[in-house]
Amino acid sequence: MRQFVKFAAVFSLALSISLQSAVSAHEFGSKTSLTPPIIRYAEEAERLKSAIGPSGPALRGVYNQMKLWPSGTTLRGCFYDSDQQLRSYFLQAANRWLPGTSLRTDFGDASRGFRSCTKDSTEDIRVSFSGSGNWSYIGADSISPDVLKEGPSLNVETEGQPFDRLNLQHLEEVITHEFGHALGMLHEHQSPSANCGSEFDWPSVYSYAEKYWGWDQDKVRTNFAPYIWEPRLRTTPYDKTSVMHYALASWMYIKGTSSRCFVEEPRRLSKIDRATILAAYPADVALQSRELEKRAALASKTLSAMNLNSMQLGEVGSTLARSAKRINTKVKLQFALVPGRPLRAPTEELNPCQGSSVEIGGEAGLRCGVIPDASGFVIEFDPGKN
Repeated sequence: MRQFVKFAAVFSLALSISLQSAVSAHEFGSKTSLTPPIIRYAEEAERLKSAIGPSGPALRGVYNQMKLWPSGTTLRGCFYDSDQQLRSYFLQAANRWLPGTSLRTDFGDASRGFRSCTKDSTEDIRVSFSGSGNWSYIGADSISPDVLKEGPSLNVETEGQPFDRLNLQHLEEVITHEFGHALGMLHEHQSPSANCGSEFDWPSVYSYAEKYWGWDQDKVRTNFAPYIWEPRLRTTPYDKTSVMHYALASWMYIKGTSSRCFVEEPRRLSKIDRATILAAYPADVALQSRELEKRAALASKTLSAMNLNSMQLGEVGSTLARSAKRINTKVKLQFALVPGRPLRAPTEELNPCQGSSVEIGGEAGLRCGVIPDASGFVIEFDPGKN
């Protein structure tokens, strides 16, 4: 019987140990390569640390939770490889997320073997089964210019095994998990009250990272520790049964499997997974704005503790705006960083984010401004404005 010990460690995407596996999960321990999303998010963590300071990497969790697709979207997809049977199985598992939401998928005509990707494909989700590891970019990151140039946005490793030799139960778990990332879902974080950081065998983590990746302790802390404590911008309770939950390898804990933070690999969508996806992509597309406003309010609490100056807030606001620019809905997100002091000034009276232009990257209808005294910032989306 194949065994899988899942590890969601560094950055916003998990890794895992694969033991005697023909369909491996995110590698940690049996392989040394870092997947494309992990490399990308590691670079982002380093940039944030440079721009914001030691607390910067925690912002990655805030940014990632603003990368939703617009409600009502039909996500176009394609496949780089595999036969029709595997493609059909992928869609069967992936589409378990969609009932009750306003999202749909379009991977082409089933009778023609579904849509195949080309080297110039720009579909929203581009699936490969021949790459190394199981991974996916988060939400709309998959259509970022740098990601499009690389090709696949989601990979499920099959090691070239024919469909009839694959562990279908595990394959379904992997597909469901990775497609959750493609929809903008993040890993289910450890409960803040669990204090899992105190449970880790940090010397073992440092030793592994130095041996296989050439990382020193500072880089491990930058990319790993914030992932354990980074904020979660939603109101649903901690869910140990979530298919998006990461399961750290037992050797990562001082007490091994006896650690209160050790969790086996989840197998299917939980009730809270369902509630989370319905809130992110409600059937009434106008309600997505309310979800974004809730996330902005929770992000404000995180940002208020960082004591950022106006220039840093401009960097944060600009990045958040770019992360969420796919949301094709009129909405105003206010980030009030002083408790009990709501923002009242219109965007036109604010200093432009990043000190360059009120408009972010020339994007029509997307505006960002910072309160001059650094007490907050505002992001506005209005698809009807030029």
